[in-house]
Amino acid sequence: MPSPKITHSLCFILFVISASLCFELLGINTGQKGSLQWDINLKRVEKCKNPGTQQIVTDLRLKRISRTRIDLEGNITFKIDYGDNIKIVVDLSTWGNGGWKNNAYRFTIKRACNEFSVFEALLREIRRRTGMNSCPIRKGRYELKSLDTRILNNLSIPFYTIPTLWKLTFSHYLTAENKLLDCKMFIAESKVKQLNEHHADDE
Repeated sequence: MPSPKITHSLCFILFVISASLCFELLGINTGQKGSLQWDINLKRVEKCKNPGTQQIVTDLRLKRISRTRIDLEGNITFKIDYGDNIKIVVDLSTWGNGGWKNNAYRFTIKRACNEFSVFEALLREIRRRTGMNSCPIRKGRYELKSLDTRILNNLSIPFYTIPTLWKLTFSHYLTAENKLLDCKMFIAESKVKQLNEHHADDE
């Protein structure tokens, strides 16, 4: 019987092959750099079972503006100064067979001020719209208004996937103590589209 390591490697290879075949059936060229763009639609915002110490409080909600636009708004409260002493752990889970498959993709933004990963455009826009003009960010309450969530469509996802339902969990930790400060979950649906496709005008 093959070892678990070999089995995992074979499973990964089969996953990549099957994903590539799906894209080919859709008429999408995966060999051309930058040929894919994702339609990512946020469905809802949920609380985590473990909210942490709540030294950071993200009170966010979705507001439908038109058929094609949903905005993210609310308040973000820092009870401590926010800087590179904080890390962000992002877990992406996929929906399948009636339940969530946890940790489909997981990564850590080790320095909250100066690292952004694939969510750079989103995080920078949140800071711009809340007046967090520099980092470290002083403790306080910041209001977020009218953030067009279609900005997520600019993400360059660094792995093969197929259109599905996602659960994105963002957790803030105080790095030195590995202490959970805050946790928030976003449910989103992803659909693949061509790069040359643009958003329709708001209705």
